[in-house]
Amino acid sequence: MVNPSAAPDPPLGFPNPPQSRFEFWVRFGCGFLFGILLGFYWSPVLFGYTSRWWWGFPMVSAFVCAILAAKFGDRFWTWFRVWWYD
Repeated sequence: MVNPSAAPDPPLGFPNPPQSRFEFWVRFGCGFLFGILLGFYWSPVLFGYTSRWWWGFPMVSAFVCAILAAKFGDRFWTWFRVWWYD
């Protein structure tokens, strides 16, 4: 039975806000770590080992992934998984 007083899920285009400050920081931290790994994986491919972006790109990708993961939560991870594997 559906609870009529429960709030409906937001549409796909809107962020899924964290329920607590702890959840926000967990999402942010996981996104940050994932962004660093992703950045160090792609940085030599895109810029080579001699470029100063070899260290800068992982930091930029870490903050981008962290912000997106904190803001969108599971929707970010679902989108990334679909994009990566398909």
